[in-house]
Amino acid sequence: MDKWNPASYLKFEYERTLPSRDLAAHVRVEDARNIIDIGCGPGNSTKVLQDTWPRARILGLDSSVQMIAKARSTYPDREWIVDDAQSWRSDEQFDVVFSNAALQWMADQVQVLKNLFRHLNDGGALAVQVPMIGDSPLHRALATVSQYAEWEKILSGAGLSRTHYDESFYYNHLATMTPRIEMWITTYLHVMESHQEIIDWYSSTGMRPFLERIGDDEQRRKFANQVLEVCKPEYPIQQNGMVMFPFKRLFFVAWKEAWIRR
Repeated sequence: MDKWNPASYLKFEYERTLPSRDLAAHVRVEDARNIIDIGCGPGNSTKVLQDTWPRARILGLDSSVQMIAKARSTYPDREWIVDDAQSWRSDEQFDVVFSNAALQWMADQVQVLKNLFRHLNDGGALAVQVPMIGDSPLHRALATVSQYAEWEKILSGAGLSRTHYDESFYYNHLATMTPRIEMWITTYLHVMESHQEIIDWYSSTGMRPFLERIGDDEQRRKFANQVLEVCKPEYPIQQNGMVMFPFKRLFFVAWKEAWIRR
């Protein structure tokens, strides 16, 4: 599951980077000196962190060789490592542990959260954003089409690559680590030029595990087109011909207070 396509992902770089900017703006750690970006992808979120804390040393971590290669070529003066956040451990402590749209790909999110929180300095912040697209028309269309007779066998279990939880799940687990938690939900209204752009967006992220199981390019296009036809009525064309694509995301920041010891 590390065969990411940086070029496809960055086709919507501005829209994908917006949540990173919003999340970083809520992290009230004034003089952060040591920061790690978990699931940094091609480095767009890491650049946001560098712009926010220009004096900090920032480390970008991602399990995708392709994404880290792109990050290194775009930002050669920064630190990048290929590693799996689910098993990552470090002797270092960080002022900010940041993760934008990566946690949903991890099987045991509770243990990951505990591990990331342990790597915080006193007064540091764990800042996370996770997509909440599980109840969207696009995701429902993907689930529907993947159960068609022609796809059901080959795509069985493909959806297990991602795990979605609600805000209560994260709050209740974070509350065992710290009482200082800030959470919010934002729905971004992305304006697309066509319905096809919605499919292009999802093909490089949420639909990717499904498409990877379909070995033939023509068959992949057929599957994606079927998803498009199912979800298209749920995304009406606007008066100017554009298509509005709502995308809901959950954010949380949890601070490690100096007096908390767990």
